[in-house]
Amino acid sequence: ISFPPTRAIVVRQVNGQQISIRVDLRRALTDPSERILVEPNDLVMLEYKPLELIVNIILSNVQVNYFLNGMGR
Repeated sequence: ISFPPTRAIVVRQVNGQQISIRVDLRRALTDPSERILVEPNDLVMLEYKPLELIVNIILSNVQVNYFLNGMGR
């Protein structure tokens, strides 16, 4: 069990310079102004927000401890 990242960063070359475009994926589901058309050669990275990262680390540790203690049989 894990929570998916809800932020995307699109890195795009514009006039020889790199620009970063942040997209809130949750907001983009309902707000068309948050959506971006991904173009060829764009680099798309998914990023966890701090709380999402902490929750996933905790869930990961709980799962590992659960199986290491033999409860996952």
